[in-house]
Amino acid sequence: MDDDDEDEDDEDFNANGDTNGEEVGEEYDEEFRCPERHDDGDEDDEEEMPATDGNGASGFMDSDLVEDVDSDTEEQVDGIGDDVSMKQLFAHTMRQQNQTQQLLLKLLQAQQQPAPRMPDPNQMPAYQMPRGGHPNAARNSRQSRPASLPLDGMSRLFGPGFRAPIVKAVAAAWFKAVGVTSTGPLPYGKAAPIAMTAGGLNAADANERSAFDFQYKPELARVGSKTKQLLTSIFVDQLLTIYQLPSIVDAGSANPPNLPAHKAPFHTLRTPIPGFAGDARYKRFASWLACFNEHNALLCFETPQSRKLLETDFFARAEAKGLLPPAAQKWNLGSLAFFIFFVDQRLKVKTGTGGRDVYGNLKDGADSIAEVESICEWLMDPIACPTTWHVLLTIRQQNPHYGVAPPAVA
Repeated sequence: MDDDDEDEDDEDFNANGDTNGEEVGEEYDEEFRCPERHDDGDEDDEEEMPATDGNGASGFMDSDLVEDVDSDTEEQVDGIGDDVSMKQLFAHTMRQQNQTQQLLLKLLQAQQQPAPRMPDPNQMPAYQMPRGGHPNAARNSRQSRPASLPLDGMSRLFGPGFRAPIVKAVAAAWFKAVGVTSTGPLPYGKAAPIAMTAGGLNAADANERSAFDFQYKPELARVGSKTKQLLTSIFVDQLLTIYQLPSIVDAGSANPPNLPAHKAPFHTLRTPIPGFAGDARYKRFASWLACFNEHNALLCFETPQSRKLLETDFFARAEAKGLLPPAAQKWNLGSLAFFIFFVDQRLKVKTGTGGRDVYGNLKDGADSIAEVESICEWLMDPIACPTTWHVLLTIRQQNPHYGVAPPAVA
């Protein structure tokens, strides 16, 4: 029983007219010392005791028994004699005995009361951490969106149901932005809001963004790098499929198995058609990209293989892999220049360490983006890059101020 409960019991006890400890102290301050009393003071001692059911549930004595005790007390007091001090002492002792019985009764009643019922833990509301800088604070704002990326402070990977839409969203954004300012993966500052939205999160919520950065920044970096690798590999592999060449396998190993079969065809595909190979004006007229038309004019993007790759096959394979949805299947100036440059680098067979042949690869950096910008200038020049391909003609119309304003990426 706590202090508050004891205070309440004391108040109830006094309200019923019972004698508490303070009254006892006033009547009997010291051992065997009694205050002066009038003879009629004993009438106050005739108090009604709580009733009982015989088992002590409601008290020790009934009213009849109390009257008997009081009458016996008076008889005993009268039998003592005329000694007032002894009478007072005896009466006081009996009163204290009655008071002690009443206090014991109160304690017994308190013990028989049912214990306070504790709340059921299963019915208590779940604890929610206050909103703040900790990653777990973001959970409060997502209770109405159960199908969202977990921000529990523990997960580190995009699990089932979230990875596919995030990869698709990041891939579409990268394909739209590549070649404009970078040849690498989509920068994290641009990729994070896109990934959060695809994962069912609120990219504008500072708490959710903080939690997302804490948990998923390394994972998103891996997704961005892998997305670029997959799209560029699909593009090159589909080009080889169109020309009935085997795929590039184990490109980073010491002895790639298909490299001997690739060496001669790769050189043919990446160089201009015979008669133009030594002319710097036609260095970008790769044979997979340029050919003579029916009027004997050398045009770029004129080969059926290039148009099949650029218009249908690449997008179909990318969509089948869950990378580029139909809405994202649109070339812009930067992405077209980048993929032309990537094919040129990938089809280059170089001499590596120890004199072994190795596949070429594109390394991100200032040199790469500078080369992509050079290809953009070539694509926008109708004289340097003559074509009838409707996609490139549309891109030129979308960038009427190329060289003055940033290239369009729509």
